[in-house]
Amino acid sequence: MAKRQRYYTKEFRKTIVELYNSGKSLAELSSEYGISKSTINRWLKRVKPITVNKYTTITSAEYQAMLNKMARLEEEKEEVNLVTYCDFNTARIAIFEYIESWYNRKKLHSSIGYMTP
Repeated sequence: MAKRQRYYTKEFRKTIVELYNSGKSLAELSSEYGISKSTINRWLKRVKPITVNKYTTITSAEYQAMLNKMARLEEEKEEVNLVTYCDFNTARIAIFEYIESWYNRKKLHSSIGYMTP
């Protein structure tokens, strides 16, 4: 029988990472809180700083979000800039179809609880 996956809040994950950074070992945290070492390692990896340049560091989660945004912007650019439309109405219809069929299916909207329309 499969184990039920546990959900940990963002605050709890942050607390565990802070405890690790303050000197507690993976083994101590794992046994004390009943979390696998691999789960804690995954949390640590997400917040591990990445040096962008000598003035800027970001987390790997922020880096992944940037990559996703760049991919989405490339798709938008292809739809709008790389297609030649014969008139404004054709362009309007094509862009509307793109937004309704692709963009709104992928982009999360904060005004509706981070769900797609």
